[in-house]
Amino acid sequence: MFVRWQSRKRGSPAFGAAARHRGRIVRAGTQKLDVHWAAILVEATRVNGKPKQEHVAYLGGITESAIEILPQRCYFWEDVTERLDKLSDRITPDERLRIESAIAERVPLPTGSEFKQTVEGAAGAWSDSPVDQQRVLETYCQAAMKRWPS
Repeated sequence: MFVRWQSRKRGSPAFGAAARHRGRIVRAGTQKLDVHWAAILVEATRVNGKPKQEHVAYLGGITESAIEILPQRCYFWEDVTERLDKLSDRITPDERLRIESAIAERVPLPTGSEFKQTVEGAAGAWSDSPVDQQRVLETYCQAAMKRWPS
């Protein structure tokens, strides 16, 4: 199994400032269109002697403008982690590490402390109550903190 990346150009940037360049709306300062990247898990098979790629799972998607934003990377990796957990009966731990490494080449993996910092910021925005904030931290950090490096 391996990760296949599918790209799609967006009409306007998902995050950050936009600017006009040659009649198109582009990411400010880059003169490039924003691109959405989708990580697809596929398995190589042969049908009648011809190679085919069998779609196994959609792992997640993120735009180039969102890759630069830490909370967006955390949300992306949270989704990827959750989807890979659901595939635990189909992929081995070695395959999972290889898949995560392939994804991390395009979307840097946040550290455990970066993820916790993001969740703490979000918990503060969701509730003023320290009890509710602690509940949010416990709910969202447990699984990710086990999987991600500190």
